[in-house]
Amino acid sequence: MNTLYHPDTHDTDRPAGSYWAASAGPAPTGWKKMNGDETCEVAIIGAGYTGLSAALHLARLGIDVRVVDAGPPGGGASGRNGGFCCIGAVKLSDQAMIRQFGLDEAKRFYASQREAVALVRALIDEEGIAADPQGDGMLEVAHRPSRVDAMKATAEFNTDTLDLPTRFLERDELVERGFAGREAHGGLHFADGFGLHPLKYLHGLLEAVLREGVPVHPRTRVIGWKKVGSTHRLITRGGSVRARQVLIATNGYTDDALHPAMAGVALPVISSIVTTEPLSEDERGKLGWTTETPLWDSRTLLHYGRLLPDGRLLLGGRGDTVGGKAGQAAATAHITRWFHGQFPDWAMPPISHAWSGLACISARRTPMVGALAADPSVFHALAYHGNGVATGTWAGQAVAALIAGGDPAEILPAVVAQPPKRFALPALRRWTLRAAFMAYGLRDRI
Repeated sequence: MNTLYHPDTHDTDRPAGSYWAASAGPAPTGWKKMNGDETCEVAIIGAGYTGLSAALHLARLGIDVRVVDAGPPGGGASGRNGGFCCIGAVKLSDQAMIRQFGLDEAKRFYASQREAVALVRALIDEEGIAADPQGDGMLEVAHRPSRVDAMKATAEFNTDTLDLPTRFLERDELVERGFAGREAHGGLHFADGFGLHPLKYLHGLLEAVLREGVPVHPRTRVIGWKKVGSTHRLITRGGSVRARQVLIATNGYTDDALHPAMAGVALPVISSIVTTEPLSEDERGKLGWTTETPLWDSRTLLHYGRLLPDGRLLLGGRGDTVGGKAGQAAATAHITRWFHGQFPDWAMPPISHAWSGLACISARRTPMVGALAADPSVFHALAYHGNGVATGTWAGQAVAALIAGGDPAEILPAVVAQPPKRFALPALRRWTLRAAFMAYGLRDRI
């Protein structure tokens, strides 16, 4: 397994030590490690949101599926993220997206993002998933007064041009809604989105897949991949699976050695999170954080937060390029400084849990969803740029439709229908990221 950071950061079999793991309850039973050789129509590598969504939608179409994953259920980003079900999934500006793909495709992309949020909500309802949905839309807060004018323009452009309902909020409106951080000079309210318990949602998807009779094999790492004729053979230490088609759904945990087309195409980015001990209702009121709507700030090197159902604060951010215990300690200190910047009159509430996971960036800064040009029997769906709850679920459904014979031009907006592209000098990806983070930090001070 290739690693850009401390090996613990890439190890999905290592317990995350997260609040989610402590509060989700046991994973559904019925899955097991592979033991022997199996045959199916479609093999899926990765049992996160994308892989399980694809498996569920394929099974509903009567297609024989197997799912394998290197770690336990929720061991990757699907069990470690902040639980933001929202629009996003690209690192391109709207203007750059329109220049590259055209306005119609940009609008189509955002329509698919809204569909993604609605799909998660529908699956929660249809499958009876106890994912603790919270909040009304999403909030982005202006961390400096200099960001306010651009946010006002964004709200108008989103609503009038991109068909993306967005409203600018003055500071007093943010306070009235329940967020009175000092670094909140205004903000955007996005109509689409909500918070959830990401591991409970993952467990619910897994349970739905198992109810459809799909064999799921966690702790079953693919260590070899051969193709003979039209049949792929995925080799694991417990056996193998033969399939006519394969989906790679490993996102930020994609091993460069998994398939030649995947080498150097994914840049895993560490996202670090802490949760506090629960605050009482009175404490939350005095603090000035009573909204359950998830939020983030306008920094490029963003910070994000949520008030959880039991009164805990979830606080997260980017910037760690080391990983392991040292990286987590530095990230926790960085998140604490952000809290103090928002609420300077308060001590940081006691931290109950601290952990990290890997988001995924592509060289094009867009998701990569589709079939390989060199081998159309191999599909890929990854690089959600920190928005995997909604986009990963949607991408799994979209790939299932492709595998079932659907027209890619009808199923995929051009923004996401991107083939894998290697980063320049992939061995230096971490150092490139460090340089970018330094530049982002300088930009965020303006």
